Amino acid sequence: MQKIFHIRLSILHKPDKYRKIFLFVLAISIIAPLIWLPRRMDLNRAVTTDEIKWLERSLKFLIFAKQGDYQRTFRAPHPGVTVMWLGSGGLLHEYQSQTDRI
Repeated sequence: MQKIFHIRLSILHKPDKYRKIFLFVLAISIIAPLIWLPRRMDLNRAVTTDEIKWLERSLKFLIFAKQGDYQRTFRAPHPGVTVMWLGSGGLLHEYQSQTDRI
């Protein structure tokens, strides 16, 4: 056990390249669970203040895209369009999984 621990800590004394990679992986290993945990505990709860607004925008985007009314899919010139694409994909996936259960 002590030898394994020594090998892991010896990475910190290697050249900068290995040290940076190790610290990056360590940071991701700590940060990722901190981001994931609040969402995992209660998935039906909104985490951000504007989450419901983006769900509504994604639903409207999906409806207008399915109708072929592409003019109405445009909200404003900002990067939120990727959120609407991903939200629409999630809504479509959820809808399909719900209809499969019926």
